Amino acid sequence: DDASSDAPRRRRDRRGRRHGRPGEIHVIKALILTPTRELALQISDCFADYGKYTGLRHTVIFGGVKQRPQTEKLERGVDILIATPGRLLDHFERGKLLMTGVQMLVIDEAARVDNALYFAVRPMLAVSHGRLIALSTPFGKRGWFYDAWHSPENWHRQCITAELCPRIAPEFLQEERQAL
Repeated sequence: DDASSDAPRRRRDRRGRRHGRPGEIHVIKALILTPTRELALQISDCFADYGKYTGLRHTVIFGGVKQRPQTEKLERGVDILIATPGRLLDHFERGKLLMTGVQMLVIDEAARVDNALYFAVRPMLAVSHGRLIALSTPFGKRGWFYDAWHSPENWHRQCITAELCPRIAPEFLQEERQAL
């Protein structure tokens, strides 16, 4: 009997990376929160294209579909999780996610995210010494994102207006402004 026989056994994928056993809680390294399933799927598609040679595994979870397939992907282990807040909370409450290892949290459309979510993730980032990246359009004038943007604190702010983005058609911007 050697000491290694008592250690938990882990499976390895075809690249030799370790993955946990089914039912085991997995630590997520990066979390991308987005308000809608459509945006979550779009981000996942982009990551599949741009991140395919990084060796990082990702998945997307959102409501309106069965949880079991999402749970199976989480049980196989992922490095990057793209999620809507509601379904993230569902999996977290069921004990399928461990958020203390998150090194980077990206909140897309941060001006649409409730203050409660922001205050819930702050301790997680404090434990992991992670970074928070908040992306948003100027939608609304309340909440933590608006307060942080306009506070005198030393935040790293980068304001990029839609007019400066060549991929956004001026006609689209005009339609969006009229809709607001």
